[in-house]
Amino acid sequence: MASILLHLKKQIGLNSEGYIAVQLSRSDYANIVGAATESVIRVLAQFKKTGLINIQGRNIKIKNIAGLQAISSSVIQ
Repeated sequence: MASILLHLKKQIGLNSEGYIAVQLSRSDYANIVGAATESVIRVLAQFKKTGLINIQGRNIKIKNIAGLQAISSSVIQ
């Protein structure tokens, strides 16, 4: 999930408020990562709780790029 958020930020960019410039549902994210929607909801909630992202509806703002990169690289290895 961390790598997907970083990829979207890089490929699509941010809107004027700093949110990823695409609004996807939790189901959309689940389809992208190949996981259950409930799993994506839990992961996003954990990312928010630990200060990695901010969520408002379908909008996601990355607050800690280094933190997401660390998660992404530890999952990939």
